[in-house]
Amino acid sequence: MRFAVAMIIVGLLAWAAPAAADEVILHYGDNPPTEYGNPGEYAFWIDYTTPDEWIDTVCSEVRFFARGYGDNSKTLGSLVLYGPAEDETTLFETEEGRHQILTRKVFDLKDVPADGGWMTIGFDPVKLPAEFAVVIYSYSTEDRGIEIGLTEPNTDAKGKSGYFYIEKVRNVEARETTTGDRALFFDNDHHWMIQAVTANTLPPVEAISVADISGAGYVYYDDGEADGFITSQRHGPMVKFDAGGTRTVDRVYVYGQLDGAWFQTEKLATAYLLDEDYRIISREVLRYDRFVNEPCWGAIDYKDVRVTGEYYVLIEPLAKLDVELMLGFDSSGENIGSLWGTAGAIGSWDTTAPEELTNWMIRVHYK
Repeated sequence: MRFAVAMIIVGLLAWAAPAAADEVILHYGDNPPTEYGNPGEYAFWIDYTTPDEWIDTVCSEVRFFARGYGDNSKTLGSLVLYGPAEDETTLFETEEGRHQILTRKVFDLKDVPADGGWMTIGFDPVKLPAEFAVVIYSYSTEDRGIEIGLTEPNTDAKGKSGYFYIEKVRNVEARETTTGDRALFFDNDHHWMIQAVTANTLPPVEAISVADISGAGYVYYDDGEADGFITSQRHGPMVKFDAGGTRTVDRVYVYGQLDGAWFQTEKLATAYLLDEDYRIISREVLRYDRFVNEPCWGAIDYKDVRVTGEYYVLIEPLAKLDVELMLGFDSSGENIGSLWGTAGAIGSWDTTAPEELTNWMIRVHYK
């Protein structure tokens, strides 16, 4: 994997038309294969570079065009994504650098069609480094195995596909370093028909639209569109609501996004329901991983909390240096009930959002 050579791959890759605004399929050609290749005891290897314009790139799916032969009923293959490694996470070394496993997924070779077709291997999302490799171990023999299709010649992306062999399998428990030898790179500009499906974000844990949380049973003061985002290490936005009697709160919704090291973060914020004297009625954890690096609605579930008359919803983001929960605000109209404070007290307006125009994007649902 040539991590030391940072070529301008953006102009070299064939980019499929994205299925969504934030998805790109990396490949070097997706026309019907001109021929097939079989590395036998070697693995199918292909190098990729993530899109330059993206801050973060994630991947949860690889596709490859292959055909099977012989009896594969009891044979498993392995899909591995490799990236550059620090010394303590080194899987193996070659003359071109140190490499570690980003993710691994086993698949059945018997699922590969004998007459050829696309195979899709899904896995838990992984965040990709700028340069990475997709490697498929088929452990093929003369009698059984798979062959992967080859693209038409692509001279602009020369030397990105080839064969690879590792002398011994890594012992995961011992983190044993092994040596390897990368060989047999194509000199005819063909490439394996192996694709990496990438995106610059992940879908939120729960897909919630403004329409889903509007209408009967919901109370809110925002218009559903964020005009800005704020965060805080201490204290946070509050919204004053009036239940008009006694009501039961079962969910609160917050519009936000993560900034910084958002991927697979385990950080937590805190969400409060306070009474008219700012005393705690209920306190719940708001998990950062309810959000991603693009704006979305996140939900906090309450166990049927009863509120009477005036009450407050308080969100304390508890922002960290490495990752921040940014909370949205609407500034298109007059501030109706938005405040700043903490449990027990309303504080001064300690934020850059315009006080007279801000309505925090916090919504309540009554059961």
